[in-house]
Amino acid sequence: MTRAVLLAQQQGNVKSKHTILQPVGGAWQWWSPEIISMVTNSPLENVVSDWPKVYGALELYGIADYNTCRAAIATIAIETAHRFVPVREAYWLDDAYGYELGEQWRANNLRYYPYYGRGHIQLTWEDNYKYYGWRIGADLVTFPDKALVGIVSANVFGLYYYEKGVYLAAQREDWYECRRLVQGAYAGIEEFVAIIDSLGMYRLEVPYTLSRVLELGYSRIGDPYVWDGEIPGSFDCSGFIKWTYDGRVPSYTDDIYGVTYPCPDPNGGDVVLYEYHDVNQPNTRFPHVGLWLNDHETLDARYGYGVGVHPHLLGAKLYTRRVPGVVVDTL
Repeated sequence: MTRAVLLAQQQGNVKSKHTILQPVGGAWQWWSPEIISMVTNSPLENVVSDWPKVYGALELYGIADYNTCRAAIATIAIETAHRFVPVREAYWLDDAYGYELGEQWRANNLRYYPYYGRGHIQLTWEDNYKYYGWRIGADLVTFPDKALVGIVSANVFGLYYYEKGVYLAAQREDWYECRRLVQGAYAGIEEFVAIIDSLGMYRLEVPYTLSRVLELGYSRIGDPYVWDGEIPGSFDCSGFIKWTYDGRVPSYTDDIYGVTYPCPDPNGGDVVLYEYHDVNQPNTRFPHVGLWLNDHETLDARYGYGVGVHPHLLGAKLYTRRVPGVVVDTL
């Protein structure tokens, strides 16, 4: 099964289990086009046309979280010299002297010609054109200029961020590593970090919803259980809840209880804490936590099983809780 099919099925599961009244998310959930244009000093029309394509590619691979999107926007701005659309290497020569003279310069000076840099992220060398073309289903070897097509370039970008682990560095807020994984060194790092910081300052205060919590939770079905894990690909029970709530709760179960309030009639996506005695955690009141689905099931990261839909723990006392400020839009 492809990752795209798996994601589509997972998103379908959300809709089959709960009625979504006000779906929230998408490319503009954290910043308007005007904000991205201003922060990156890029043409507004290019941001409007191309950021949704790149965001969609990140979403396809399950990595369209807030910090990864910040890193992606900063990467596009720098790699395209603030054009925010796919560009060819040394494109300024084309602007100054025309495409034919620019192409002649590239042929004479770039040892990997005709597989020079193209895209939102500069794809170079024939082997890379062959590999990424194969992975996204486009013949980039015979037709290398296809890497300049917006949706093709966006898919290359998303795949690169996923397979090279750039998103993992972004989720750790290791901006230097993000830049190194793309550029090979740290050229432009000051501007890169400045854009990321500005995106943090101008983040829109959009209400966080239970449907968004469930959307994120279902997107990680199949991830393994890893003790103290808090990022996609490695979650423990409380780290999973912290991630689905976008950091609005702490990463320790007893602390989650302390920052939430009782919810006797829970909705899908509310927090459910399990009180029982665990010999491995004798001082912990709530050894396990999950997302409430219904009277029988929870969506959680469970030891020995990983992230998935599981029955409530037998023998445990259940406490259903709500995170302050989260909008209820599920049944």
